[in-house]
Amino acid sequence: RQRELELLTGELNSTVQQSSVRITALEGDIGKRDGSIEELRATVAQRDGAVKEHLDKIGGLETTVAQRDATIGQLDHDLTETKKALRVTSESEEYLLATIGELKKRGFDVPPTALPIVNGRVVRVDLVHGVAVVDKGKDAGVKPNTRFTVYDGSQYVARLVIHDVQPTNSVGIIRLVADGQEVREGHKVTTEIP
Repeated sequence: RQRELELLTGELNSTVQQSSVRITALEGDIGKRDGSIEELRATVAQRDGAVKEHLDKIGGLETTVAQRDATIGQLDHDLTETKKALRVTSESEEYLLATIGELKKRGFDVPPTALPIVNGRVVRVDLVHGVAVVDKGKDAGVKPNTRFTVYDGSQYVARLVIHDVQPTNSVGIIRLVADGQEVREGHKVTTEIP
C-alpha cells in the first residue's frame, strides 16, 4: 500500500508539475495577447485620430468650396449688373451722340466733350500718305477726331487727328508739322493740352 501511495503521489506531483508548466505557458500566452490587444488598441486610436483629422480637413475644404461658390455667385451677379449698366450707358451715349449730331446739322454750336488724357507712342508712320499709327485705341478711350500732340522728348513735332479707331490702336492724319521735324516711330503722343 505504501508503494501504491508513493506511486499515486508521484503521479500526482507529476500532474501538478505539468499543470503548473501549462498554467505558466498559458499565463505567458495571456500576457502576449494582452500586449497584442494593447497594440491593436493603440493602432485603432491612431486610425481614429487620422480619420478625425481627415474628416476635419474635408469639413474645412467643404467650407472653402462653399465660400468660393458664394464668391463666384456674387461675382456673376456683379458682372451681370455691370453689363446692364454698361448697356444703359452705351445706349445713352449713342442717344447723346445722335442728338449732338442732329444739333450740329441744324447749325447749333456744340462744345467738344472732354476726353480722357491718353498717352502713347507712334508705332508706324507713312509719310507718303501723311498718316501715323499710335498704340492706343478704343480700349484707352480714343475716338474718331481725337487729337494727339506728337513729341520727340519734350520737343513738339506735330498734331495727329485720329480718323480710324481699333480696340488697341488708331490711325490718324499728320497735321501742323513743326519746321525741320517729321513724325517717327517711337515718338510720344498725348491728348493732354500743354
